[in-house]
Amino acid sequence: MKYVLNLILIGVVGYLSYELYKTVEEVVVFNKEKAIRDSATIDKLKLLRRVQLAHKSDYQLYADSFDKLKEFANNGNYKILTKIGDPNDSTVVARVDTSLVSIVDSLFEGNKQAISELDMIPHSGGAKFEIQADTINKNDITIPAFEIRAPYEAMYNGLIEKYYAPKIGQKMRVGSLEDGSTSGNWGE
Repeated sequence: MKYVLNLILIGVVGYLSYELYKTVEEVVVFNKEKAIRDSATIDKLKLLRRVQLAHKSDYQLYADSFDKLKEFANNGNYKILTKIGDPNDSTVVARVDTSLVSIVDSLFEGNKQAISELDMIPHSGGAKFEIQADTINKNDITIPAFEIRAPYEAMYNGLIEKYYAPKIGQKMRVGSLEDGSTSGNWGE
């Protein structure tokens, strides 16, 4: 009887050890995948910000839809200003040359497929970013503003919900329709 009881206890200890290992491994796997998804989404939001800033440079407004942003990314150009000469030296004449570089080539390295997927949240199973652009009044001045958001539920699609439950209903974003900034809320 004593041996049977010991075998049962060894079995219970083995089972509990396995469950503990599985729980710890689950958290480690979630954190690894979360870091990958956060990084990919932040990189995409930074790219979207650069395209929006180029759009504003050409049109004085931000794009209010991904269709407009994709059209601009496919056909638009970056203006590159090059200062020649020393503007602080009065004996040298300084001039500024302007050249144009294609958005496709400069931001997307010629990859038109990346432009067609501009609105897709990485690793989300097909979920799309939310985009808004408008003009806002800040310090009695009307300025253009944009906001692009990715819901955490879409970013962490397929992961164990209990580990990101506090972020449900929140969104990672770049830009702000409240204050007109172009920074992100991920702690740049």
